[in-house]
Amino acid sequence: MSRLRWPTVIFDLDGTLVDTIGLIVASYQHAFATVLGHPWDEAEIKTWIGTSLIGAMRRVAPDHADEIFHHYTTWNEANTERLIRQ
Repeated sequence: MSRLRWPTVIFDLDGTLVDTIGLIVASYQHAFATVLGHPWDEAEIKTWIGTSLIGAMRRVAPDHADEIFHHYTTWNEANTERLIRQ
């Protein structure tokens, strides 16, 4: 039996293998608009990329973070194939 050289492989998609910035921003915008009734500032959203989703949501809307997270992840999953760029 041959052994794998590396037993684990990690993929870094955001800006490394594929461009998901537009998807991330659109997912945040959808979630904030759905829950709070308005989108969030795109420039500020971009500063959150690479940090915890729920952490960013708790910082800006602590009373609604769980609901925003739910809408973000649901919309993101449904739109990943359409919005991801290579």
